[in-house]
Amino acid sequence: MTTMTRDREERTYYVVHPLFDEPEEKVDPDKLGPMHLSLGGKISLTCLRFYLILMIALAFYRVAVLAGVIH
Repeated sequence: MTTMTRDREERTYYVVHPLFDEPEEKVDPDKLGPMHLSLGGKISLTCLRFYLILMIALAFYRVAVLAGVIH
């Protein structure tokens, strides 16, 4: 009878709570350059801006209708 054995590497992971971990060096934002947006990011933010402007305009229109300013 043959016994098959497999050599497994046991991996050990240690969980360190952030309060007990060594603090990491912070990055100074003044030393960083400006961030560049991709074309898709610019288009998405522009669409979001127009959407928010439209929703605010619709809210003001609804308030004006309810107040009787616009018939």
